[in-house]
Amino acid sequence: MGWEHMFDEGGGSGSGGPGSDPLGLTALVEGAAKVVGPTPLESDETLMAAAVALEDVRNLVEGASARVLGRLEATGGTDVAVGMRTGSWLAWEADAPRSRCRSRAV
Repeated sequence: MGWEHMFDEGGGSGSGGPGSDPLGLTALVEGAAKVVGPTPLESDETLMAAAVALEDVRNLVEGASARVLGRLEATGGTDVAVGMRTGSWLAWEADAPRSRCRSRAV
């Protein structure tokens, strides 16, 4: 599933229900999409500001991800809900490398 539909009704999975955006991440995803989309950034100043803002976002997202994955692993939430350990479940749902997801879900 593409990121552009991850919070649509009927999209996504897991606790919180389909289509939920419990952490308000839709705006973050949409903002990041503007940078990778076809719209060019205008000036070096804009690029420098974007680089700093993206680094701040990366740090916040990594912290939030560690907290969410740690909690899921501690509670066994994915194992109970879908019969998969947290790292394996994340790799499956996010179509991401299994080794990376497993190492993050510790």
